[in-house]
Amino acid sequence: MRYAVVFEVPVLETSPGGSVAANNQVALFTSAAPQTLTTGVAAQMLLATATANGLGAVNTAGSILLPAGNYLIDYVDEATAATNMTIHDIQPFKNGATLGIAPERAIASTALLTIDSLGTTGFVSLNGTDTISVQVTCAGTGALAATGQMRIVAI
Repeated sequence: MRYAVVFEVPVLETSPGGSVAANNQVALFTSAAPQTLTTGVAAQMLLATATANGLGAVNTAGSILLPAGNYLIDYVDEATAATNMTIHDIQPFKNGATLGIAPERAIASTALLTIDSLGTTGFVSLNGTDTISVQVTCAGTGALAATGQMRIVAI
């Protein structure tokens, strides 16, 4: 009996300076600071810090433009309320329209909820002019804020 085995290793490009490998298949955008929210009003997450951007994505106030291709997007969010949070909702968008991925929602019970984390994952096909974004909606009492992180992987 004979077996043919193929072993493949992803090729990483070298970053400027040549010392660190950079993956050209991943982008990671994170919140630079907590983003203030108004109760019951959807806010586009800015995700201003590009922790990694091997895809060459352009982020304009949370609206992310990527080269044409197929992508897996992962978004995680942490929302806080000074007193109590009753709704926490996240929804990804493509060109301003919902992606069809069911929004994640957490609704507090009678116990006080001052911090909540949610995440969502989805597949999106982009044509090179399409943009993706994520909106967060929170309702509650006291000051509301959120931080987020979006990982985008070319597939």
